[in-house]
Amino acid sequence: LVVPGVTRIKPGLVPAAALGVVIVLVGATILHVVRNEMSSAAITTVLLVMAIVVAHGRLRLAPIRPKV
Repeated sequence: LVVPGVTRIKPGLVPAAALGVVIVLVGATILHVVRNEMSSAAITTVLLVMAIVVAHGRLRLAPIRPKV
């Protein structure tokens, strides 16, 4: 999530990676809820929200311009 943004090489990988993390965290949250592990579900929910914010921010609010 960091290297493409810092180097500005293939910056489209940042939101793509964040969306991949979102997919994994949705599954993890569902798994924790099904297993009745609410403290773990809460942690993965917080991480899920953070990944959604990064994905939205890099897709819409402040996209990284590629190196020219």
